[in-house]
Amino acid sequence: LHAVKQDAPLAESMYDRAISVEPDHANNLSNFGLFLTDVKEDYPRAESMYTRALDTEPDHANAAYNYAVLLDSSMHNTLRAETMYQQVLRTNPNHSFALYNMAVLLEERAHTQKAGHAPTNNEWVDEVRSYYQRAVKAAPKDALSRADLGRFILVRYKEESDVTEAEEQLNAALRLDQSNAVAMYHMGLLLCDRKGDSDGAVKYWEALLVLDPAHLNARRRLGRLLAMSGDYRGADQHYKAVLGSGKADMDTVNEVLATMKDAPARFAESRGTADQMKRTVSAKARR
Repeated sequence: LHAVKQDAPLAESMYDRAISVEPDHANNLSNFGLFLTDVKEDYPRAESMYTRALDTEPDHANAAYNYAVLLDSSMHNTLRAETMYQQVLRTNPNHSFALYNMAVLLEERAHTQKAGHAPTNNEWVDEVRSYYQRAVKAAPKDALSRADLGRFILVRYKEESDVTEAEEQLNAALRLDQSNAVAMYHMGLLLCDRKGDSDGAVKYWEALLVLDPAHLNARRRLGRLLAMSGDYRGADQHYKAVLGSGKADMDTVNEVLATMKDAPARFAESRGTADQMKRTVSAKARR
C-alpha cells in the first residue's frame, strides 16, 4: 500500500490492523518490520516485528535476512547480525545477498579492529574470499559481487593466478555494468601496479572521473602518474581537487609534497596547499 499510494500513515494503520487480526502471521510481521525500518526508521519496533516473526516461524528466510540487515546497517550490532546471516544461510546456503553481506561484514570488521587485536593470521582473508566467491556463484549476474570479489583478490593476494582471477572478475563486472566504479578503479590498479600498463590505467581512471568527478582515489592515482611523467599541470589539478575535498589525510599531503617537489611554481598550487596543511597539523600538535 505504501509503495503504491505513498501513504505511510495509512499503510502503517493497515499493517497494525492485519497483525491485530493475525498476530502470528510471519509474513505480515516481517513485512511490517521492513516498513518500519525503511519508511519510519523505527528500529526498536522493527526489531520487535522480526523477532516475533522468527518466534512464529524460525526458518523464515526473509525475516531473518531483513533482521540481519537491520542489525548490521542500522543498529551496528555486527555480532548479532553475523548470527542472523548464518541463520539465513543454514536455511538457504545460496542466499546471495546474505553471502555478500557476510563477506562485507567480516572484511570491515578486520579493518576496524584496534591495533593489537587484529587477526594474527590470514584465515579471515580466505574466509572473506570464500563468501564473495559463493555470492558470485549464487548470483553470477550481480556486478557488485563480482567487482568486490575482484577487488578483494587484487588487494589481498599476490600470486599470478590470483591476479588472473581478479582480472576475470573485474572484467565480468564491467560486462554486466560498464559504469561500476569499484571495477573501473581496480582495473586501473591492476593494469598500473601488476601489469605496468600506465596508459591503460589512465583510461579507466579518466573514464571513472567522467562518471564520478569526486572519486578521490582515482584523482590521487592520476596525479601521481602525471607528476611522474612530468605533466605537473595535470597533476596539480587532480591534487588540488583531492586536497580541497576536506577528506585528505597526512599520507596524501606527504605524497603531494614529495611528488610535486620539482614542479615549477606556476603548476605547484597543490604543493603550497599541502605545505600549509602540514604546517597547520604540526602547529596543533605542539599546543
